[in-house]
Amino acid sequence: MTQMYDQPSIALDNPGTCTLHRARRSSNSCALEELLYRAGSLEVAEGGKPGGQAPELHHPCHSKWMDLQLVALFFFSPKLNDKLLKKRRKIYRTWLYNHTKVKQRRDKIKYWKKWTARMVVSHEKRDQVLQRIEDETGLKPGNPQMFKYYQGTVKKVVDKMPANEMEIAKETAEKWSNDFPPPEIQASVATKKGPTYIEHFTKEMWRQCGMRVFMVTAWKDEKGEVLCGTHDFNDKFRGDSFMKMKDWSNILPVWQEYAEEQLPDLNSP
Repeated sequence: MTQMYDQPSIALDNPGTCTLHRARRSSNSCALEELLYRAGSLEVAEGGKPGGQAPELHHPCHSKWMDLQLVALFFFSPKLNDKLLKKRRKIYRTWLYNHTKVKQRRDKIKYWKKWTARMVVSHEKRDQVLQRIEDETGLKPGNPQMFKYYQGTVKKVVDKMPANEMEIAKETAEKWSNDFPPPEIQASVATKKGPTYIEHFTKEMWRQCGMRVFMVTAWKDEKGEVLCGTHDFNDKFRGDSFMKMKDWSNILPVWQEYAEEQLPDLNSP
């Protein structure tokens, strides 16, 4: 015999959260029934299975709590047409999104990169990989569609490499990880990530040390040309911009001369 419940509000209060914790720690179907009743389930049959058709949930405590709720609500809710089912799923997901504790995101800035043999092959045999993609797909270098074939083609190249070449690639990867990568890679990283690294460093120096930072930088691009830059983020951290308040233009000529003397050629060892 089927027992019918009146449909309560979808908003769960703190006791409902406590019920959730009980359901996570135990496979007791009664705890799940209580949770589903509070979440808006309509029909629960004797024995803890709606209509006697829902599959058993083995060890719900092994799942994440959000997945447990979604799975339980899906199996224990009554059958609905597609339109109503989508609407209900949207309600559940919205509630779960609004009531999930947000973890603090860790800083994603990484100044160090661990190289692998596959990454070395991807860099050193880039032209070969691009040519193979063009031969197999007809896509020319620079076509955005090539991106989805690139890693798969790199894997094909790696799989067909002789064992001695793979050993060399592994040794190269270890060297690049422990020392530094070739100048052309450094030049690419400097262009793409340099300003982000400097801003992050400036922010942490202010937060941790109360220190003001103004930077002049120099590097060689992929063409071997010396580039100089200035970086001033003080106005973002409770201060005024050094570059706007002081005359610093006399620094650059001296720095440019120094950089051209000190930066090595890209082809030098």
